[in-house]
Amino acid sequence: MLRTRLRPCWGMAFFALSWASQAGGAEAIQLGDVVPKELRSSPSISTDVICVHAEDVERVLNDSAEALEKNGLPPWEPSKEDEQKHYADVSIAYFIQLSQPEKLSLVKRVFDLLYSPTDAFLYSVDADKLAVADVEQALGLVGARKLSRPNVRVQAAAHADYYFWPRVQIVLDGMTQLLDEQWDFVIHLSESDYPAHSASYIRHALSQQRQRNF
Repeated sequence: MLRTRLRPCWGMAFFALSWASQAGGAEAIQLGDVVPKELRSSPSISTDVICVHAEDVERVLNDSAEALEKNGLPPWEPSKEDEQKHYADVSIAYFIQLSQPEKLSLVKRVFDLLYSPTDAFLYSVDADKLAVADVEQALGLVGARKLSRPNVRVQAAAHADYYFWPRVQIVLDGMTQLLDEQWDFVIHLSESDYPAHSASYIRHALSQQRQRNF
């Protein structure tokens, strides 16, 4: 995937390709050619980009794409910090939003596949459509055969329709609560999500990218 950045350039538009020099794309002007000398040391100015005049953007993109097909992406090695930590040390926080009672059987299957006592699970339940008690029952947190799982929380949330701010606020509130937990990654799920890989595979894959977001 081509990753690019657009930056303003004091009256002259230009295109910044952060990896163009490694990919072997077309020639480009240097940062100093477009950034005034007195601003080159500004913290807002990145010096690891290649600047391209606006009229050359299409040509540079095509050249870079050809170079990418020929040479591949530059190597992306795990950081030394990542290599020093075993994948078993990775802790994950799962934030799951629920609203449909008919999905509870799937929610339970996903929970059984992903559950680990070292991770945190926060279930946010649409109070207008689903009862917290039903979710707790489905997860085995209540009843005669209930399991002690203090790392699992189920809470009610206000109903919020799609495409409106309250729905975003529910996610932000959940993330804020998860700040009380210790974790390396947060995974946001819905009641319809199902893991394509095992929990151990997910944990191992994330351990190689501990310093990155997805």
